[in-house]
Amino acid sequence: MPMPTDIVKAEADDREYEYLVLPNGLRCVLISDKEADKAAACMDVHVGSLSDPDELPGLAHFLEHMLFLGTAKYPKEGEYHEFLSAHGGSHNAYTAQEDTVYFFDVVHDSLAGALDRFSQFFSAPLFTEAATARELSAVDSEHSNNLQSDQWRNFQLGKGLAVPSHPIRKFGTGSLATLRDAPARAGRDVRAALVDFYQGHYCAGQMTLAICGRETLGTLREWTIECFAAVPNRALPLAPATVAAAATPPFAPRVDGGVLGTRSDVVPVMQLRLLTVCWQLPAARPHWRSKPLAYVGHVLGHESEGSLLHLLKARGWADTLSAGEAISSNGWTVFSVSVELTEDGDSQVHNVLDATFEYVAALVHTGVSARIVAELAELDSLAFRFQERGAALSLAQHVASALRHYPPAQVLTGPALHHEEDEPTLRTFLTALSPHNAFVSHVSKAHERSVVDAAALPAFGASAADPVAAVGAATTAAARAGAPANAAAGVAPDMAPDTAADTAADTAADTAVDAAVDTAADAAVDAVALLAAADAVDAALALKYPGGAGPLNVWRRERWYGTPFRLSELGAATLSRWADTPALSALAAGRKPPLHLPEPNPFVPTDFQIVAPPRAATDPPPPHPPPPPALLDGAGDGVALWYKLDRTFLKPRMAVYIQIKAVAAYASAEACVLTNLFSKLVADALQPFAYHAECAELNYSFYNTTRGLVLKLGGFSHKLPELLKRAVSRIGALRADAISAERFEIYREQQALDYANFWKGQPYAVADYAASCILEANKWHVREYEAFLADTARCTADALRDFSARRLFADGISLDVLVHGNASEADARALGRVVSGALLAPGPAGGVPLAPGRALSSRCVQLPRGGGGTRYVADSANGDEANCAVDLTLQIGPSAPRRDTLLALCVAVLEPRIFAQLRTNETLGYIVATAVRSVHSVRALRIVVQSKKAAVGTVEARIEAFLASFGQVLDELPPAEFERYRASLIEARLERDKSLGEETGRDWAEIAGGTLNFARAADEVAALRELRQADASGFWRENCAPDAPRRRRLLVAIRPGESASPPPAPAPPAADAPPAVSLRAPTHALASDDDVARFKRAMFLFPAPLNRGSPPAPPAAGEASAGEACMGAPAAARDDGGAFSRQDEAERKEEVDGGGDDE
Repeated sequence: MPMPTDIVKAEADDREYEYLVLPNGLRCVLISDKEADKAAACMDVHVGSLSDPDELPGLAHFLEHMLFLGTAKYPKEGEYHEFLSAHGGSHNAYTAQEDTVYFFDVVHDSLAGALDRFSQFFSAPLFTEAATARELSAVDSEHSNNLQSDQWRNFQLGKGLAVPSHPIRKFGTGSLATLRDAPARAGRDVRAALVDFYQGHYCAGQMTLAICGRETLGTLREWTIECFAAVPNRALPLAPATVAAAATPPFAPRVDGGVLGTRSDVVPVMQLRLLTVCWQLPAARPHWRSKPLAYVGHVLGHESEGSLLHLLKARGWADTLSAGEAISSNGWTVFSVSVELTEDGDSQVHNVLDATFEYVAALVHTGVSARIVAELAELDSLAFRFQERGAALSLAQHVASALRHYPPAQVLTGPALHHEEDEPTLRTFLTALSPHNAFVSHVSKAHERSVVDAAALPAFGASAADPVAAVGAATTAAARAGAPANAAAGVAPDMAPDTAADTAADTAADTAVDAAVDTAADAAVDAVALLAAADAVDAALALKYPGGAGPLNVWRRERWYGTPFRLSELGAATLSRWADTPALSALAAGRKPPLHLPEPNPFVPTDFQIVAPPRAATDPPPPHPPPPPALLDGAGDGVALWYKLDRTFLKPRMAVYIQIKAVAAYASAEACVLTNLFSKLVADALQPFAYHAECAELNYSFYNTTRGLVLKLGGFSHKLPELLKRAVSRIGALRADAISAERFEIYREQQALDYANFWKGQPYAVADYAASCILEANKWHVREYEAFLADTARCTADALRDFSARRLFADGISLDVLVHGNASEADARALGRVVSGALLAPGPAGGVPLAPGRALSSRCVQLPRGGGGTRYVADSANGDEANCAVDLTLQIGPSAPRRDTLLALCVAVLEPRIFAQLRTNETLGYIVATAVRSVHSVRALRIVVQSKKAAVGTVEARIEAFLASFGQVLDELPPAEFERYRASLIEARLERDKSLGEETGRDWAEIAGGTLNFARAADEVAALRELRQADASGFWRENCAPDAPRRRRLLVAIRPGESASPPPAPAPPAADAPPAVSLRAPTHALASDDDVARFKRAMFLFPAPLNRGSPPAPPAAGEASAGEACMGAPAAARDDGGAFSRQDEAERKEEVDGGGDDE
C-alpha cells in the first residue's frame, strides 16, 4: 500500500513519485511522467551468482536466461520479446554478484500489457524440459564469447585470489561443463536445481520494483497491484551467501595464505600493459551520506597538475589512470587504481608503484581537505539541481537498484548528493590505503616469454625421460593422485590449503625446475620438450592450488579462463619504503611536493541565468517537433555557423559542435594516421585543465573522421566559452610546431597496439569492419595504418609537425559550427569568431578556406544485383578464438523516406522472430542480431550471428533458410499486429528528445553529413502512415528474399582461430524449423585485400548523399528561431533493431579509423 514517504526530488523535476509496499512485501517506486513517450519497468531480485550452489557454478545466471522462455499465462517462447518489439520496446537482464536485474521499455500506451507479461517471470515461470536443455547452449555460447576477453579473464582471476571459502570466488557465467556435464556425472537434475533455486531465493520480500509511465499514480498503483500481488512472499531472508560474503573480507594477508602484500603477473590475450593496485577497505555502503569513496577516487584519480597521472605522464610512464570502487559488499570494499602503462612504463613498474604509494602517503599525511569536500558537494548539488530528464528505462533501473541500498525517501538523492561532512570517516578510508592492505596486478604481454601456451603444448605432454620433467615428476604424480576424477575434464575443484611443508616442497620443486630449464637451455635441449616439461609441473601445481594465493613464483593458469599468472611477495622492505616516501619529507619541510592535491576548480559555474524567456503556466508547451537550427550570415569565408536557442529544456546548459572539414585528413592512409595522432596529442595537451572541466560537468571530445576533425563541447553554459577558447588555442599551438617527440612516440606506439588488439576483438566486430572495407569506396585499411606506424623512419614527430603545419589546415579547411542551448545569437556569433579566429588565422600554420568543390565525397559501393552475391571469408587472427561470425548485408539503396521505413518495418517484424529461431530454438550462438546498416546514406539490412557450435557454412544456410520463410510471415501477419508495428515506428519517430544533447546530436547528424534534412522524422512519419501490409510483403520479395530479383548480397565471415577445435557436425533442423534452401555459389568470392580492391574498382558507386534541405534564415531580433512553426525532426533517425546503431560509435570507430562519418 502507499507509504507516507515523500521522495526527495530536484526542484525542477515535475514527475510524481510514490513509494508502495504490496501485501506480499514487494517494495515499489511508481513514477508518473506526463511527458513520457516510453514507459519502463525494472525488477531487482536480491540474489546473484554469489548464491550459486558450489557444485553448479552459473546457476543464477542460467535462471535469468530461463525466465524469458515461457510462463504459465504466456507459454509461448519469445512471446514477451515479440510483444515488446511490436510495441517499440526493448528488454534485457543481467546477473551480478548479489543481484539479478530485469528491465524493459515500451511505447507508453502499451505499459499495461508489458507489465502483465513481465510480472509472470516472478510468479509462474515454466522451466520446460525442452527450453532448459536448449538454453544451456546459449549460456555456454555466452561464456565462449567471453573466453578471449581480458576484462572477463582479469575479473575472474582477481576473484579467484580470495580466500578459499569466500563466495566471491565463484564462476558466475556457467558453461556446459558446469551446468550439464558435471551434474550429469554426479546424477544431479539441473532443471530441478533451477526450480529449487527459484523457490529458495525469488521472493517478493527480496525484490524491489520501479515502474515509470505516463499514467497517473493511481492507475500505476492499480496495475502494480493487479500484476505483482501474485509474486510469492516466501518470507525468505537476504541470500545467505550475500550475508556471508559481507561478513568476511575476501582477501587475507600473505602470512595467512592470502594475497595482500603480493604482486600478480598476468599474461593477457591482447597487447595490454595495465598496472592495478587494489586496497581492501572498510564497507563504504553504510557511509552513503558522506561518500568517502567519492573523495578518495577524486583525489587519486585527478588528472590536473600535481596529480599522480600528471607525474607519470611527465616521466613517460603512463597514458591513462582510473580510480574507484572495484567490487564491494555491505561489509567491505575493494578500491583500485589502474594505470595504463606506456612501453617505458611497462619496464618501470617498480617506479610507477613507488610514485603511486608516494602520492597515497602524501594524501594520508595531508589529511582530508575541507575545500575539496565542499567542492565535490557543490558540484554534485549542481548536477542534481540541473539534471536533464533522461530516459524512462534509465530512471527505472536507477531507482530499483537504489531502493535496495537507500531509504525510500532518498532513492534519488542518496546516490547523487553529499548529505553530510564526516571528516573522521573520510580520514579512516584514507588511512586504510596502507601498502600492507594492498595487492598489485601487472597485466602485460612482456610476461608471455615466461609462459608456455597450453593450447600448443599439452599440460602433461612431457616425456618422463626428459631431465627437466624428471625434476618435477614426483610433484606431478602427487598432484594427479590427489586431484578428483573430474580434473581430467578440466574442472579443477577447490581444495583445502596444503600444509606449510607441502607448499615449501612444491616451491622447491618449481625452483629446481627453473634451474634445470636454465641449464638445459644453455645446453640447447630441444625447446619444445623443455617448455612442455616445465609446463607439466606448472599444471600439476595449478591442480593443487586452483584458487587462493597458492605457492609463490609459480606460473599457473586460472581455473575457468586459463589465464596464465604467477604471484610474488612484495616484501617487508618494499612495503616499509612505500609507507615512508619523499613526499612526506617535503611536507615535513613545508615544501609543496611534485605530487599534491588538486587546485580549486576554475570551471565551477556560478551564473545560471536562462537566456530564453521564462514560460508562464498559461503558455503553450514548446513546439514538437522542435525547430531546426538557423544558419547565421556573416560568419566569414569557410564558416557555416548554425544556431538554436533552447526553448524546451530551459537549463543553463549548452553545446558547441565543430567540424573541421580538411581534405588532407583522409587523403592517404598516412594522412589518416597522422591526423589521428594529431587529435590525440591535442587531447593530451588539454588534459591538465580539461579534467577540471569534466569534474564540473563540462565535457569535450576531439577526434578525427573521414572528413577531417570534430570538436564537441557540452555542459554548463557559464564556463563553456572558456573551455572552448582553451581547446581551439591548443589546436593552434600544436599546429605551430609544439609537438613533443616523446609524447608523439608514446601515442604512436599506443596506436600501433590498438590496431593490433583490434584483430583479437570479437569476431563479429572484425566481420563488421571487413564489410565496411568492401562497402565504402574511399576507405583505407587498418593494415595500411599498421604498416605506416611500424615504419619509424617515416612515422615521426617531424613528419607530424610538417603535416600539421603545411598540409592538414593549409590544404584547405571549412568549418561547420553548431551552437545550441542557453546562448543568445550574439553569444553564438562571438563563439564562432573564437573558432574561426583560432583555426583560420593567418600565418604559416593558419588554415586556408576550402575552395568550393574540393571536399572529398564519401560514396558507397553498389553491390551487384542477383546471382550468388559477394562473399568474403577470412580466419580469425586470434588463434585461440573458438567462435565464428557471419555478417550478412542485403543492400537496399540510398536513403529515402518510403524505402527507409519499409526496411525499418521489416526489421521490426524480423528481429524477434529470427532471434527466437536461430538463438533460442536452434541455439546457433549467443549473438543473433538484426539492424539497419547505413553506409554514406545507403541503407541495408544487416544480420549477424556469432557461433561456437556451428561452422560458417551452417550458419549461413540457417540464416538463408529463415529469410526464405519470412515472406510468408509478413503475408500472414494479422492486420492488427501489422498496425501495432507501424504505430510503434511512428511513435519512435515522434518521440521527444530527453535532453539537450539528444536534440543537438540529431541536428548535428544532418549538418555534419551535409544532408540538412531537419524534417527527416516528419518525412518518415508521413511515409509510414501511407504504408500497407502488401507494401512490406512486396518490398521483402523484391529486395531481401533469397530469390529476390533486386537482391544485393554481401556475406562476410570470420572463421575460428587455427587452435580452436572444429565445431561438431550440424544436427538436422527440427521438424518445425524453416526448411533448408540451396545456397548459390557466390558470384564474387573474395579472400584477400587485393581481391577486395579489384572488386571495388569493378563496381559502380551509389551517388553521394544529397543535401535534401534548405538552411533556415536567421531569426529577426526578438523573434523565435526560424522554422518554429514548421515540422522539424523530433527524434534521432535511428536503426530500428538497433544492436549496432549508437551514433557516437558510428562516428568514432577509433579502434580502426580513428573516426567515422557523422551520418
